[in-house]
Amino acid sequence: MIKEDAFIEYCEVHGNYYGTAKQAITKIQEEKCIPLLDIDIQGAIKFQKAFPQSNFVAIFPTSYDTLKQRLEGRGTETEASMKKRLGNAKPELDQMVSRKDIF
Repeated sequence: MIKEDAFIEYCEVHGNYYGTAKQAITKIQEEKCIPLLDIDIQGAIKFQKAFPQSNFVAIFPTSYDTLKQRLEGRGTETEASMKKRLGNAKPELDQMVSRKDIF
């Protein structure tokens, strides 16, 4: 789908690719509904360029320790993926705070 330019936005996050398909958003809009997406800061920046009339909400963990506890509580992360996610968290959160044009 990437080669076919089928995404409004897509990003590699923590070693995995995530994206929003153009077809999915078009279908929602044709039904006169409002799409609600769960995307990271990279996706929000790209989506905002494509749909500048969009509204965005950022949800932050109450603390770094809380984020770590939530990730550990899932039981889905390897030690390496946990380290990567926690290492990326602060720069991503800082970027969200600084992007007053989006959030």
